Amino acid sequence: MVHVLIRHRVSDFNQWKADFDNAFLFRQNSGEKSFHLFRDGNDPSDLTLLFEWESGESAEKFLKSDQLKREMKNAGVQGQPEMRVLHEMVTMRRTAAD
Repeated sequence: MVHVLIRHRVSDFNQWKADFDNAFLFRQNSGEKSFHLFRDGNDPSDLTLLFEWESGESAEKFLKSDQLKREMKNAGVQGQPEMRVLHEMVTMRRTAAD
């Protein structure tokens, strides 16, 4: 399984979230399968996103796209975002039986 990790700061969370939601089809058509959104507990402008992606190739293409750069700029992303493609090695889920 391939994941994309993006961490960045935003100038206005509500503006960013509306733009993020509006970019759903762009992300989906680029290979996004699901995502998790996290906010730093001490700094609500510091966001971390973890996406599940179709393939490493489509993830790399997405992260290098001019459209992503435009979307981030329009959404108020500040500075240079941290972006990584991660290939899952092991997953373990705890259950009540453990």
